[in-house]
Amino acid sequence: MRTLLILVLLFVPFIAQGSFDRNLFYGISNDLEVTKLQEFLTTEGVYDGPVTGNFFSLTLQGVKNFQAREGISPVAGYFGPLTRTRANEILNVDLTASEQQAILETGAVPVVPEREGNINDVFVSVNTQIGLVLRQIELLQAQIEEIKALQNQVAQQTQVIEQIQQNTTPPPTPEPVVEQAPTPIEPIPVVEPVPEPEPIGTPIVFSNIKSLIVSDWFDISWNVDNPSSISLQRIHYSTNKSLYTYATVYLGASSRMGSIRISRLKVDTTYYFRILAIDKDGNEWFSDINSFRTD
Repeated sequence: MRTLLILVLLFVPFIAQGSFDRNLFYGISNDLEVTKLQEFLTTEGVYDGPVTGNFFSLTLQGVKNFQAREGISPVAGYFGPLTRTRANEILNVDLTASEQQAILETGAVPVVPEREGNINDVFVSVNTQIGLVLRQIELLQAQIEEIKALQNQVAQQTQVIEQIQQNTTPPPTPEPVVEQAPTPIEPIPVVEPVPEPEPIGTPIVFSNIKSLIVSDWFDISWNVDNPSSISLQRIHYSTNKSLYTYATVYLGASSRMGSIRISRLKVDTTYYFRILAIDKDGNEWFSDINSFRTD
């Protein structure tokens, strides 16, 4: 403890009378320099509060009043280099005038007796210095917390921006698919049956057409009304009702009744047939299309 007091006595600056040697600001308490500032502001007529050594709202307003009067900007209440310089100028003027009056009256410059310090003054000064250091530490800690808060805000905003960019980035445009035109399918031509020309001459009429089916063969019989004019007869038969394709059985000229047996047919199949007669003039005469089904 004694070593600490010795160091304090060696390094704590003593305040010279008649000047302000350090900056003063809001929050300082129990400070001799603040006491001297309050006395100075009271003398200058810009402060009417108590002289306490505490730099609080009344002293802050007094410094602002002094700055506004002296044209010091900004008017913020901080007793810094600009304000201290102007205050010291005023003090020096007042001190010079006082010394000149003393010389006129006494013939010598008055000597200010050396102030005897005591242990209470030392402790007050040390406490003031410690308070200033703690205050600076508090301010630094507050600034560090503000910086951390700003860093967190920046990190959150950066994350939000990245998410927005990810959500708004358009997906890659796919390569256009060139569809090949399908190969046109040529329609299968439909073979229309060629209409048979109307024969010229006396028509041959078929009647009483009968068929007998036995397994894979059948017998057909029929009558014609004009057998003397017939030179040739045929039977057309097919599984196709339109008889586009057909098998032919040739028959010679016959009497009024004709018949024929057709064999080697498919079992369980429907067949269609018609009778064709060709007269001596070459005209073709057809019966209606008939059908039968093998067993």
